[in-house]
Amino acid sequence: MKNSPAKPQISILGARAAGLAAGYYARKADLPLTIYEADQLIGGNAVTIKRNDFLFDSGAPRIYNRPPKNNQKPQLSSGPDRRG
Repeated sequence: MKNSPAKPQISILGARAAGLAAGYYARKADLPLTIYEADQLIGGNAVTIKRNDFLFDSGAPRIYNRPPKNNQKPQLSSGPDRRG
């Protein structure tokens, strides 16, 4: 009977959006991992701050709270369409 190879231990530096996403997919693939974060909170600039009874979104989540016309994907263009 052959031994299956050991799963790699994954170390993720930073618990901002990319680090948390990497951790999510590593966990989903059943890979052992540890996420290291130097700050007191996770999420980087994408946080909700509570002051008294008020909540304030800061960072990236504000992008998605704008009217729908501002949520469209950016269109890359180098000028007028020059096809055919």
